[in-house]
Amino acid sequence: VKMTELKASVVAFAVVFVSYGIVSSITAAVMGAAFGISPFSHALISVCVYALVGLLLGAAFGIVLGFYQKLTSIALPDGRTRFVFYASAAVSFFYFFQCIFFLQPYALVYLTRSFSKEIISVPLAIVLGLFLIFFHRFLSSPDRGRRRSFFAGLVLLVTVGLSLLKTFGVAPQRFDQTANNVFLISVDTVNVDFIGSYGNPEVETPAIDSLARDGALFENVYATAPYTWSSLASVLTGQFTLSHGLRFNGWALSPEARTLPEIFKEAGYATVAHADLDLQEMGLHQGFDRLLPYEQGVFDRQPLRWLLSSVPYFSSGFSNTSLPGTLTVRRWLRGLTSPEKNLLWVHFYKDSPHLPTRPPEPYFSMYVPERNTSSYDGGDTFIEALNRADVVPTPEDLEKIKALYAGELTWCDRQVGILLDELKRKGLYESSTIVFFSDHGQAFGSKRNYYRHGNFLFNSILRVPLIIKPPHDKNFPEGIRIKQKVSLKDVLPTVAELEGVELGDEGLDGESLVPFLGQDPDPSYEFWNYAETLRYDDRMAPLTRGAFRVGFSIMNDNWKLIAVPEYEEQDLYRAEDIREDEKLENAEVIEALHVGALKRFRLETVEDIVRVEEVSISEETQEMLRALGYH
Repeated sequence: VKMTELKASVVAFAVVFVSYGIVSSITAAVMGAAFGISPFSHALISVCVYALVGLLLGAAFGIVLGFYQKLTSIALPDGRTRFVFYASAAVSFFYFFQCIFFLQPYALVYLTRSFSKEIISVPLAIVLGLFLIFFHRFLSSPDRGRRRSFFAGLVLLVTVGLSLLKTFGVAPQRFDQTANNVFLISVDTVNVDFIGSYGNPEVETPAIDSLARDGALFENVYATAPYTWSSLASVLTGQFTLSHGLRFNGWALSPEARTLPEIFKEAGYATVAHADLDLQEMGLHQGFDRLLPYEQGVFDRQPLRWLLSSVPYFSSGFSNTSLPGTLTVRRWLRGLTSPEKNLLWVHFYKDSPHLPTRPPEPYFSMYVPERNTSSYDGGDTFIEALNRADVVPTPEDLEKIKALYAGELTWCDRQVGILLDELKRKGLYESSTIVFFSDHGQAFGSKRNYYRHGNFLFNSILRVPLIIKPPHDKNFPEGIRIKQKVSLKDVLPTVAELEGVELGDEGLDGESLVPFLGQDPDPSYEFWNYAETLRYDDRMAPLTRGAFRVGFSIMNDNWKLIAVPEYEEQDLYRAEDIREDEKLENAEVIEALHVGALKRFRLETVEDIVRVEEVSISEETQEMLRALGYH
């Protein structure tokens, strides 16, 4: 291989990739500014990374082309033309793979869903080959100087255009007449005490608050489990955990379960979901026509990232957010061509207040006082040490734990706002049923010195936000607050009634909340909530099966009971005692609550409630749960 060819290839690739890094960094900075962040330091590192990648790929590509020329005796363009040819090849190959990844959502709008990513890549490969052949001949012909200038400008335009396209998406089509659309937005691990519309004026949650002003805010809503998988399964099935069977993270919802998307799909709705969790592993993908991919952004999709994992950039807050996922949903909304019968569920995990709480600046520092000198960085190692009582937190530690939690919630609220704004631009906001909720809350040490969720059944963990904005033409009052105690299991029948979707014999535990949206009390509604954890007070709970300690909570309008038969604990509180400050003793009430639970689940004894069958769990799932912070 001639050194001139190798040098030309290295220089060409370096120039092209540095140029691409600059363009990507600029678009990312603009994108970040729209979300209130300024990732310019990350942009500088991005340019350096792309330069290094360009040098490596340039050397490799130069060697390959040199051998190709010797083996085939096909002369490549010489002189300065070689520089442009290698540059065009670099851009072509790079964007070939980038387009397959980023532009697939657009393609699926116009192509049959049966087309896979691999099938779509075939015509792209053909176009790529023709592109290179054409410009090889183009650049080898006379009058190359003018042609080089033209081609260099074309390469620049293509680079900038595709960068902007994949970042911001296509222009939205606005719908004038829409109907029967449902948008579910859930955020992991939200403690209601940190939301502005729930009474905290110090934490900024403008998007959530605006939704509450346009709909109905339920002040007393309770989850069916203190961890994600079981709670979300209750939302999608309208059932308690004992009914749907997904009782613990790592299990999967039975294929026999009837889910909200399955019911709506049968009613003619197109059903789509996006979550930065594996819905298929959870069994919660049932009934969705399409799961939007978790598409990583320009910072996460660095070429040869595995070679550069030690670069500090890759552990930065900006690269660990679900902002690219938000943009994926936004692109899908902008490309939506059907104005009616769409159901979309978006679940935020990476940018939820779930540990670790490390939002990008300025949100990381937004609520941390300047005087605070705590070294807590938002990770879960220190929190686990607190739970084990291995360390004693200082007042500044406790202050910063809450401050970072609030910053993460505000950062997530910005992304919720981006989606709500997109619905308004599409003309879908007013006519749609929009539901905002969380799967569970978070404890902050007020009970049992516990600082997260999953192991206990206190109200700080089970009480969650629920905001429902019905379609405007239903003529429900706006901005109302409903004090009636309700359960997350009630979401499915509520959405079905609002949309006019008939429910058959689904075996639902939930009841419709529609009467409350009109501020009319529903005399037939009976609040009753059952929640359970299979690792009660086990702060080092193993992920293997067979070591369960079941705690369960039974709650009605007047009482709440937390029972742990293995410990012979039965803690009774009045339902109005939200902070659970006063523990009571009333054997008759406890017995009545037990009887109610047994009757609801058609069981004979309390031991039947806490009985757990052996369920296998794969090593891959265990590793995933550990990565999510469940130990």
